[in-house]
Amino acid sequence: ISLEFASLKYFIRNLNQVTHGKNIKVRIRTHPSESINKYDSFIEKCVDINMEVSKNAKLCSDLAWADQVVGMQSFAMVVAQNCNIPTMSILPPDSIEYILPYSKIISLRRLCK
Repeated sequence: ISLEFASLKYFIRNLNQVTHGKNIKVRIRTHPSESINKYDSFIEKCVDINMEVSKNAKLCSDLAWADQVVGMQSFAMVVAQNCNIPTMSILPPDSIEYILPYSKIISLRRLCK
């Protein structure tokens, strides 16, 4: 399983730690080099979660939409935290270490200890 899918599964398993029971909509923003259909089968399996793939070409559009940004270690996370959007790394505990040098980005693995 790829790190992207392992991270998404970890995020979904711990969604209540992030949302505190609120009804949310999850929007997946693909990397520009990825197929827009990459996450279709994953989304189809998450029937209890309102989830979609972003159709926005510009990062600023997705950030304007978001109340919170989650990711692994991306440029979008750096931009989000600089825009004062709550930002979280969703790297699973058994994966690579989180290395972005921004203290405002919280770690789901630390939250779920």
